[in-house]
Amino acid sequence: MCEVKRFNDFREFYRYNESFINSDPMQNIFLRRVIDQVFKGQITIFNFFNLLDKNGTQLIALIVDQFCLIYSNKFNPKMNEVLSEELEFHRFNRYTFAGNKLVIENLLNSHNSPYTIQKHLSIYRCDKVNPEFEHNTGTCKLADLKDFEELVQLSLYFTEEYDGKREDINEMKSVIASGISEENLYQWSDNDSICAIALVMYREQFGFPEIGHLFTNPKHRNKNYASSLVYKITERILKENNFCMLYTNGQNKASNRTFVKVGYVKTGDYIMCFKEA
Repeated sequence: MCEVKRFNDFREFYRYNESFINSDPMQNIFLRRVIDQVFKGQITIFNFFNLLDKNGTQLIALIVDQFCLIYSNKFNPKMNEVLSEELEFHRFNRYTFAGNKLVIENLLNSHNSPYTIQKHLSIYRCDKVNPEFEHNTGTCKLADLKDFEELVQLSLYFTEEYDGKREDINEMKSVIASGISEENLYQWSDNDSICAIALVMYREQFGFPEIGHLFTNPKHRNKNYASSLVYKITERILKENNFCMLYTNGQNKASNRTFVKVGYVKTGDYIMCFKEA
């Protein structure tokens, strides 16, 4: 059994859930973005509530124009029936669901609802690199201005693979120039070739370092270069920080294995999917 907790207004809902929302900023980044839009009056709210159980499960449901957001600190499949009733699930046709992967897929599958996955992100954390990891030949170094054009091209390939569309070349040139000048863009080089690249980010809303923009040169794939680069960058980060985080494409099994080999542990899965009927 679970308790349905309702609220008098959205501010009360937010205050009650604020610590939960801020406790996992990478998992809840889209939720925080939507909440900001609500407070700015940029999006219409239809419903919001919590489901709670005696084991400490806290589920947040927020339904706004075009999106049904469902986030939970634990997965309790027994909540599904109550969740369906409170959402009035039968009313959702051609709607986007976002949040905790296990909860949302369980909800959709229990109703035999067809859906298309638009985004699946796995979230990883590393507190200590794997001491038995053996990196490939080559070296990890800061990106070099002399390689600017090649770095731009590799980054364009990255956005095409990761986001399904190619970034504007001028925007990408700006990203690479910034990464070089701020010394947070890295490359793995071997035999005078750039084999992989990655960017270290410090987003203010996160408060901890994050590795992103990881891409292996198509000419040098399946050679352990990406994991070697992540290993060396993480090793450097952990000298000054307690942990490091990153996102990866949850549907890319090879990419996920790369991070596990280095010493990363999965902390969650975020999904955005479109319910087709």
